[in-house]
Amino acid sequence: MNGRFYCVSRFALALVLLGVGLVLTLGDDIGAAQKTIRDTPDGTVRTVFESLGRGQPTVLWEALPERYQEDVEQLIHGFAGKMDKDLYDRTFALVGRIATVLKDKKQFFLASSMASASDPDEASRNFDAACAILQTIADSPLANLESLKTISVSEFLDTTGADLMGQITTASKLSPQDPIALLNEVRVDLVRVNGDTAAVSITAPQRPITQIMMSRVDGKWLPSDLTRKWDESIAQANRQLDALSPEQMAQSKPQTLMMLAMVESMITQFEEIESQDQFDQRVGQMMGLMMMGAMGGPGPFGGAAAQ
Repeated sequence: MNGRFYCVSRFALALVLLGVGLVLTLGDDIGAAQKTIRDTPDGTVRTVFESLGRGQPTVLWEALPERYQEDVEQLIHGFAGKMDKDLYDRTFALVGRIATVLKDKKQFFLASSMASASDPDEASRNFDAACAILQTIADSPLANLESLKTISVSEFLDTTGADLMGQITTASKLSPQDPIALLNEVRVDLVRVNGDTAAVSITAPQRPITQIMMSRVDGKWLPSDLTRKWDESIAQANRQLDALSPEQMAQSKPQTLMMLAMVESMITQFEEIESQDQFDQRVGQMMGLMMMGAMGGPGPFGGAAAQ
């Protein structure tokens, strides 16, 4: 498959991860976040942690300068404008089918040798939490290319993002450490400030003290690593999008369709499983065929044709 297509595919994944990452750190009340963002380096970091601990992820988006927000939305819209609608929507339809299979065949997954959980109840709760998050993503505006072309990140975070944040917070509580709750115990101190640069220290329970450099951009304090790499990263992403032509998309589409057909075939086989023996047998066959494919043998789905 064309190397540029892989680059843009990785870029697409990065955008999705950015959306999920923002959900982890942004709140469900944008107006409130705007009022609480502080104009000092340590105050900004402290506000982010405090808002996260209260389950208000919108704070990270509001902490970004307006031009950074514009860069993100322009990239998302530009990516959507370059993608093939059939490929994109079919891919996210698979995400929905995977979420459904995981939920419907939960008992088989948890009883298989792959699970081997010491606490079945905990494993079941973790499994449910993961399925819920996956289903929310599959049902979100991210799953439709036309919606993605005009998506507002702030509105997305205020709706789907709020749902995801609640699910992530629930999943966090399943861990003995509860990383979301631990955010309330983080201590942030100002080390030094010199004009538009500063250093802050972060102290978390049972963790070594971490010091991060901060830079002020358009009145907003951000990690210096982010500000230093931002413009070039955005420019590189735009260059990759600009280099992706309709001809290249058309050239790579048959291979992508074949890959999608393979995964669809796999999901169909799992949808038809009705017993633990069938599940274990199918998993064993797939693992063996995948190993053969890795060694240069036939692929795991017998060269399924694109539909």
